[in-house]
Formats: sequence, structure tokens, C-alpha cells
Amino acid sequence: MRAKRWADATCLMYDSNNFVGWAASVRGLLESAGDSVDALLNIPSFLAEHHRLIRRCLAGEENKTFNLYSSTEAALDHFVHARWMRTKRGEENKLKAKDNVIYVNNLECEVPGVLKLYHQLCAICHPSNESVEYFYDANRGHGGRLKLAPTNDAKAIAAMCTAYPAALPGALMMSCNKDMLGHW
Repeated sequence: MRAKRWADATCLMYDSNNFVGWAASVRGLLESAGDSVDALLNIPSFLAEHHRLIRRCLAGEENKTFNLYSSTEAALDHFVHARWMRTKRGEENKLKAKDNVIYVNNLECEVPGVLKLYHQLCAICHPSNESVEYFYDANRGHGGRLKLAPTNDAKAIAAMCTAYPAALPGALMMSCNKDMLGHW
């Protein structure tokens, strides 16, 4: 549902020729996809490896403790319960959210260049040199001049889509089914 909502927002901003809105929604889609991969990447292989024992335990035929599953459970707990929090230096908390770029980096091996795209999207979404340069033309005489126009937004969106053609389909696929991509 989260991926669908980000994809819907991306489409709405694309149709509205709203470059900043499009950049923010694509950024959200990439972060969401990376977060899903972070938590769910190893779940299919874990279930395949331990399915017999899990089945026996669920049927009441086995009473083994599940200590060996703690790392898998921690990944799922992080996915569901992680939040931004302060920790003391050196203190580890499995529920502390990671920096967003760490989540996005999970996509890089299947969607090459996604990290570079992510940094460009961040630069557009936040007050930065790239963002200011997009809206403001310093070469237009004394005092500069705003250069925002819907046609500029449409061109900027099209340029990013052309530069990173695999990013949106790849992020959607990774959000929903990383096994469809193959070589993890």
C-alpha cells in the first residue's frame, strides 16, 4: 500500500508538471522500496531453509526454541517498529531508524545509479544550490529573475526519467517482489 501511494503521488505530480512534488514523491518511493528490501530481503530464503521446523512447531509437534531466528525477527521488528530516536554514543538500538540513504543503497545492485538519482532528488527537495539554481536565474541582469514555469518542470521531469529509466520500475518491483529481479 505504501509503494502504491508513493507511485500514485509520483503520477499525480508528473501529470501536474510539478517537478518538486515529483522529486519528493520519487524520493519517498525510493526510500520506501529500500526500506522494504532491508527488512524482507532474507525472509524467503529463511522460510525455505526452516520451513519444516516451522511447520512442525505450528502443528505442535516440535517445541524447539527459536533463538536462531532472532536476527530475522529483529529485521522484521525494525521494519515495523523502527523510528527516529536519539541514542547515546556507541549505544545500539535495533529499532532506531537508519539513515534513508542506507535504505536506498539496498536498491543499487538491481537499479544501478539509483543512489545518484536519490542525491539529485534530495537536492531538489531541500534548499540547496541545485534547488536554488533550478528556480532562480542569476544570469538575468542585476537582481536575478525567477524562472519557474510548468514547461521547465515537464522538461526537468522528462530529463530525470530519461537519465534513470530503470529507477521507477525497479523501485516498484523491489517494493513488491525482489525475487522477480533475479540475481540477489
